[in-house]
Amino acid sequence: MTKQWDKYREIIIAEYKDHNKPLHEVRKFMVVRYGFRASTRAYRSRFDKWGIHKYSRRQRPRSVSPGTRASASDCTMRASPQPNSDVDEGSSQGASPPDATRIELLNPGAGITTPRVGLGK
Repeated sequence: MTKQWDKYREIIIAEYKDHNKPLHEVRKFMVVRYGFRASTRAYRSRFDKWGIHKYSRRQRPRSVSPGTRASASDCTMRASPQPNSDVDEGSSQGASPPDATRIELLNPGAGITTPRVGLGK
């Protein structure tokens, strides 16, 4: 049996949006007052079809909160500086960082060890 959504559209919208009733109360109201029975899913589907949204659906800006990791797409890549032609190849200024520094850059805290404190001798 086809529901008569168009017949009750204005009433449903008024109860849901204008009177700020939750969906389960709108459903109950429609059954008691008009004998109109429909599932929650059917109501949500109709609201989408009618463009009815109770709350603002604007996009919030994405931010990285403390304790979360930024994904690769959140980061911007910068071009590495061009090597200085005035620096000799044997000079330490133009050399790449030692392996320990590379590991630290890739995994901060990897090279840090904490001393163990024992209770015995």
